Formats: sequence, structure tokens, C-alpha cells
Amino acid sequence: MTDTPQNPMQQLWQQQPAEGIHMSIEEIRRRAAKFEKRIIWMNAREYFAGAIGMALMGFFLVRAHDNLSRIGFGLTMAGLAYALLHLYFKGRPGTASEQVGVQCANFFLEELERTRKLVDNLWWYLGPLVPGLVVLTIAPALANPQPAVLLRLAIVDLFIAGAFVLVIRLNKRAARCLQKQIDELRSLQATP
Repeated sequence: MTDTPQNPMQQLWQQQPAEGIHMSIEEIRRRAAKFEKRIIWMNAREYFAGAIGMALMGFFLVRAHDNLSRIGFGLTMAGLAYALLHLYFKGRPGTASEQVGVQCANFFLEELERTRKLVDNLWWYLGPLVPGLVVLTIAPALANPQPAVLLRLAIVDLFIAGAFVLVIRLNKRAARCLQKQIDELRSLQATP
């Protein structure tokens, strides 16, 4: 596609002055507070899902009949605990209401950037789960190496890998949306 106008109407449209986006400090504060609430609810959802996962893994750990499965469930619980602690320490939002004036815009920008970095790289979240899941695949395969059992394990592993890919894609999309907000806020700061 070319940038040169194809007709006079297009030329007039391209030559019109661009309007700058103006946003008041109060609007930035409102958006920062809305973002803060969204992060709080998102984290609460993650903590709740993590607690359910920990409870399930604990239940299966107690009911497991072999030590390798117990190790797998224990590693998965440890991975979940690490991910939840990482989310707690790195994913907690700051409070926008404490900021005034330009500091509010800078604070909101920093919160957006911090959150974008957190959701853009999910190895802190998914990586700790992998050792436990690998052991939970190996344990039943060693206990009963029948083709039907191995096929079921392969199907479960493909499902888990698909879930990982879906989570990564959704978070990459969220990171792109956050980057758009960051770019918009930076453009506002650059305009006089």
C-alpha cells in the first residue's frame, strides 16, 4: 500500500491536522484505579485456582500408592506454591490514589509496564509445574507400561501442552493490549 494520495479527497483527508489525544490527570487516575481493581480480581482468581490445584494435588499425594507419584504430586504442589508466591510478590498492584499530578501518570505507566512484563514471560508461572508433570507422566508409565496406558498418558500430556500454549497465547495477547496502553500514555506525556 502506498502513502501517496490516490484522489483529491484522500489528499484532503491526509493533509488535515491530526488531533492530539488529551487526557486529564483525573482520567488517568480513574483508569489507574480501574486497572488496579482488574489486577486485584485477576490475582484473586489465580490464587483461588491455585488453592484448588494445591488441594487436589494434596489429595492425590495422600492417596498415591507409589513413591514416584507422591514425588510428582509434591513437585507439582511446590511449583504451584512458587508460582503463587511469585504472583504475590511481583504481581501486586500499587495504589493509584496515593499519587498526585504527573506522578499519577508515571505511576500508572510503571504499573502497566510491570504487569506487561509479568504476563509477557510466563516461565515463572508454567515452568515450575513442568518437573512435577514430567514425574507424573513417568510414574504410571513405569508402573504399567502397557500401550493403552502409554496412549492415555500421551493424550493427557498433549492436552496439558495445549493448555500451556493457550495460556501463553492469551497472555501474549494481554501483553500486546497493555503495550498499546503504554504507548498511548507515553504519547500523552510527550505532547505538550
